[in-house]
Formats: sequence, structure tokens, C-alpha cells
Amino acid sequence: RVRLAMNYAVNVDEVIKTVLDGKGMRVATMLTDKHFGFDPKLMPIKQDLGRTKQLLTEAGFPGGLDMTLNAPQGRYVRDKEVAEAIAGQLTKAGIRTTLKTFEWGTYLNTMAYVHKAGPVWLIGWGTTTYDAETVYVPLFRSGKILGNYHNADFDGMIDQAQTIMDAKKRLELYHRINRLWVEEMPAVPLYQQIDLYGASNRLNWKAR
Repeated sequence: RVRLAMNYAVNVDEVIKTVLDGKGMRVATMLTDKHFGFDPKLMPIKQDLGRTKQLLTEAGFPGGLDMTLNAPQGRYVRDKEVAEAIAGQLTKAGIRTTLKTFEWGTYLNTMAYVHKAGPVWLIGWGTTTYDAETVYVPLFRSGKILGNYHNADFDGMIDQAQTIMDAKKRLELYHRINRLWVEEMPAVPLYQQIDLYGASNRLNWKAR
């Protein structure tokens, strides 16, 4: 309930508009529309502070709660500013958030990789294969180096999806995984970053 309350507390569209100058695309899960396993039927959660209050009360926190958000500084485009904006929105919604930022190497080696970045931490993720497996397994499969989420049903379906050879059946399974993920909301999905490139006409170069 607290995780879901956090999702209703933030206004990601506002963060994209004001912090990223519009250079971001809202996502409903950790998958983009380029990933195999993406489900276009799933829509991002819209800010609803009344729902946040209701969920916090149901979770036993009618007066709100206090927590820490850990984030890197200098790894992603305006990552500190994004974290500051998210922390401010959470605080206004009753989830009083203290932000702590860290240099990227310190963040990974002394916090993320050793599971000490909680209770809430900012991470970006990109893969070259655009397959849901490369997002769900390292970030959310229990027992993985960055995984802090534990759900036996989720793990079972993720393991099954890694062995299915039939693409249609595999896609159907990932859609089931997506729906479970949205029900559980182990993270607050934010946006797909839009990269900007500067180029000189003296160079023969194309963006990836």
C-alpha cells in the first residue's frame, strides 16, 4: 500500500516538463514501447493525493511517514534535480522525504550492489537487447545483485519466461508479469530519457 501510495503521490509529467524541459516520455512500467514484453494497454498512474492518503491510512500511517530517498548525482541527466522534485512531491503528499545524493561509484559499490540503498533509491536502466528479461531479472528477480523485491509468483513466471521458445506464449507470459508488477508496484516508474545530440557538419556521424 505504501509503494502504491508513492506512485499516486508523484506527478511525473510535471517533473518531465519542469526539470527535463520536456525531454522525457512517461512509462507505466520499467519497459518502453521498444521492449519485447511491452503491453500498450497499461497506462501510467496519474497523481491522486486523495488515493495516497487513503492507502497510507490503510497501511497504518494516517499521519504520513518519514523516509529517505537515495540518489546518484551526475550519472543521469539532472538526476539530483529529478530526485529533489520527487522528494518534494512525496513530502507534500504526506510521505516526508529526506534526499541524500552520492557520487556514482560510491552509490553503486557501497549502497546499490550491497543492498544498502533502501528504503527508496533512484536508478536508471538501459539494455541493448530490448527484451523484458533484461529489465525484470536484474532489477526485480529475488537473489540478483540489484534485486530487493521478493515475490515467489513473480520469480516463477520470470524463470519460465527465460526458457520459453514460443514467442507468442512468451509475450503472453510477459503481459501477465507486467500486470502482477503493476499490482505490486515494487518501484515508481518515471520516464524514458530522451537523449540530445550535438553534431558538426564536418563529421559523418549518426546517433545510435
